Amino acid sequence: MAIALILPFMLVGANFSMVPLPARYFPWPIVILIGYFLVQRIKIGYIKQFQKWL
Repeated sequence: MAIALILPFMLVGANFSMVPLPARYFPWPIVILIGYFLVQRIKIGYIKQFQKWL
């Protein structure tokens, strides 16, 4: 995934007409991953307390 993000900034990416993503894109995957991990931690706590998922 890191290569896919870096490739448009390199000469190879320019040869394939790739354009860099806007800077406002980069915080969103981080926010989504943090949210996902928080939800998973809540789910694990729920399962430990009630011994089943919903």
